[in-house]
Amino acid sequence: MDIDLNKHSLALLKGIEPALKTFKQIEYKYIDIIERITQIPNDLKPGLIYLGFIPRNRKLDFFFRVIGVTLLKTGGHEYSFTYFPYSSVELRNRDTFYGSNLQFVVRDFESWIELIKEYNSLKLSEDELFLDDYTKEFYEEFKILDDDADVAPFTTQQQIFIYKWLEQLSKELKQSENSNEPKTEEIIEDIRIAQEGLPSMTKSNTMRIISRILAKIKTIGLKLIIDIFDVAKKEVLKKALYGGLDDMNNLYHHIF
Repeated sequence: MDIDLNKHSLALLKGIEPALKTFKQIEYKYIDIIERITQIPNDLKPGLIYLGFIPRNRKLDFFFRVIGVTLLKTGGHEYSFTYFPYSSVELRNRDTFYGSNLQFVVRDFESWIELIKEYNSLKLSEDELFLDDYTKEFYEEFKILDDDADVAPFTTQQQIFIYKWLEQLSKELKQSENSNEPKTEEIIEDIRIAQEGLPSMTKSNTMRIISRILAKIKTIGLKLIIDIFDVAKKEVLKKALYGGLDDMNNLYHHIF
């Protein structure tokens, strides 16, 4: 949202930057779980700041919103926020809370994310039960053993290759006989999320998301996973992940 700098004191405006930085870091950490939304609801009039988030799981109509910042006489800042659901046992909005420091807001935001993760982990159908098994199977096959796998992203060159590899995967899904199925559309959206998050995700998180994508493809049908993820594509991805990138451009064009 645009802010008229001429209408607000510098002291007040300084409360916006730390909130933006903190929530951006959390957004990238959980990029496979939550999504930032910039459109402000019609019935909401935020004050100076608006940070809106929803789950990527479209089955969940949840939200978290930071909707205002005020300046304290002591020079500090307080924030206003609301979210849904209130807790794991109360399906209601958290009444808009005024006068909270940033640490308190972040605590509730991370608790809200944990609640989403628990909803996402529910297994309420046979497909969902199989999905976890398939995800583990793919993850073990592509598991990154680097010492920094849990703290560092892939190199820029690897990220570019993985991005192109995922782009090709998305293209083949759109051209498949299953292209109009809701599950396929969901996978294509998952691929977009994975591409978007590559620069900020650790190697391990990247492979967890890719493993989940491949698992979802397998739940559609064995023929589909065979058609779009043959041995050659599998091996070229492994080579990219484990650092053998000298001939990657030629290999990429040969495979795709």
